[in-house]
Amino acid sequence: MNNFAIRRFSSSDSIDEITQMLHHAFEPMAGLGAMCQCADQSNARTRKRMDRGDCLVAVADRKVVGTLTLEAPDACSPIAHYRKPTVASLHQFAVDPAYQRGGVGRAMLKVAVMWARMRQYAELALDTPSIALDVRSFYAHQGFELVQVVKLADRAYESAVMSRPVAFEPVAHAATARRMKALAALWSDTRSPTSGSLH
Repeated sequence: MNNFAIRRFSSSDSIDEITQMLHHAFEPMAGLGAMCQCADQSNARTRKRMDRGDCLVAVADRKVVGTLTLEAPDACSPIAHYRKPTVASLHQFAVDPAYQRGGVGRAMLKVAVMWARMRQYAELALDTPSIALDVRSFYAHQGFELVQVVKLADRAYESAVMSRPVAFEPVAHAATARRMKALAALWSDTRSPTSGSLH
């Protein structure tokens, strides 16, 4: 799937639509017994979590079909790896089920890695329910490795914390290289948190 764009969240984007998309995307997790925040959170909760970092969205067919939020190290995080000053973290990541397996998620993770690299972090980390083996496999194929398994106080399930280095990697495919060049321009533009897009 090539007809999508990745850009920063805009105030014109519908929080309600993003929240509903998160609910649908996390339904399989709930079916496994892992009731993640994204599975039933309110619009207000979605926005609050977005505001903690730099939120990206993927857009296709004139609607948001993916989202993730990138955060700086958090000295107060209950996850030890997130407290490290060289580690950025990724949260509230989902792709609309109707648009999964089309490269949207992989492209968004490439954007996330470049975001971390341009801010001189050494690693990008995330967490997902430990029992979600398919999701963990997807992240492993994107270069993430298991760091630890933790049981957080506000969750009824164990979380697998995964991380990957963000050092520069050669880009072989010409179309991907063009996207990465456009992406660099997007992230270097600090005039507005909603400026720029990556096609």
